[in-house]
Amino acid sequence: GCGQVAIEYLALFAFLLIVVGVLFAVSFTAVNDSVSFHKIRDSLLRISSAAENISALGEGSMTTVYIELPKDVQSFEAEGNYLRISALYGGGTSDFSESSNASFSYSVLPTGAGSHRLLLEVSDGNITISQV
Repeated sequence: GCGQVAIEYLALFAFLLIVVGVLFAVSFTAVNDSVSFHKIRDSLLRISSAAENISALGEGSMTTVYIELPKDVQSFEAEGNYLRISALYGGGTSDFSESSNASFSYSVLPTGAGSHRLLLEVSDGNITISQV
C-alpha cells in the first residue's frame, strides 16, 4: 500500500542522490586536473619564451618570470634545451616537458604550490635560473 510506495520512493531518491554524488566527485577531479595541467603548461611556456628572448639578447641579459605551480609537483628541472616537470596528475605521476631554442644550465626549480618568481640570466651562453 502507501507504506511500500513511500519506501520505494525513498530508495529511488537515495539511489539518485548517490549517482549525483559520484558524478560530482568525478567532475570535481577532472576540473582540478585541468587546472593543474594549465598551470604546468603555462609555467613551462613562460620560462621557455623568456629564456629564448634573453638568449637572443646575449651574455649578461636577464629577466624575471612569475609562475604559478599547482600542488603535487614532484620535481621541476631545466637542463640542455628542456624544461621538465613531474607531477601527480590523473591518478598517477606524469611528466611534462617543453623544448626551447635556449640552452639551460642544469637547475633544480621550486616545486611548492603557489606563485614563484624566477630570475633567468645568460651566463657562458647558457640560461641559469634561480628563485628570487
